[in-house]
Amino acid sequence: MKRVVFLALALLVTLGCEKNSYRKGSPYPAAFSCDTGISPYNLLKTPGIYLSVRLNRTTGKLHITDSNGGKYDEPLTDIQSRQFTLGLAGLILGIPSLSENGQICAFDLGCPECDESSVRLKVDQSGNATCPKCERVWGLNNNGIAISGKARPLYSYSVTYSNGILTILN
Repeated sequence: MKRVVFLALALLVTLGCEKNSYRKGSPYPAAFSCDTGISPYNLLKTPGIYLSVRLNRTTGKLHITDSNGGKYDEPLTDIQSRQFTLGLAGLILGIPSLSENGQICAFDLGCPECDESSVRLKVDQSGNATCPKCERVWGLNNNGIAISGKARPLYSYSVTYSNGILTILN
């Protein structure tokens, strides 16, 4: 009898559980730094403005897009291009618009659900990141939590900021 009760209880617990906790961080390496006193990185000082940063392998330049639609290309030296690792598909950098501490956050530019380097999120002026493939939407001003559709949070990266230099290492 005890065995039947135990099995029934185990079955209820198993069926009642849903996987909704995800590993914080990112399984992809990232190594990047920039001076926030230099354009376009100076935009990172403004809450609610986000920069998408990715390496254009054809030109060897960093391609940077701000959430207002501005586009910038930054040339890299050979050493920089070998040292920079930008996660799955690139990085999204910015301060959430309602941030209490003004800390810059870093997310992966790749969709965590599609998990493909060629699928890059589109960042809009309201601080939302949308996947063009699965059409899910994440709130960058809400710690990268999905705001449409059930999905894991955006991959995130550790950020240090000292003397105007932003560094991301994972």
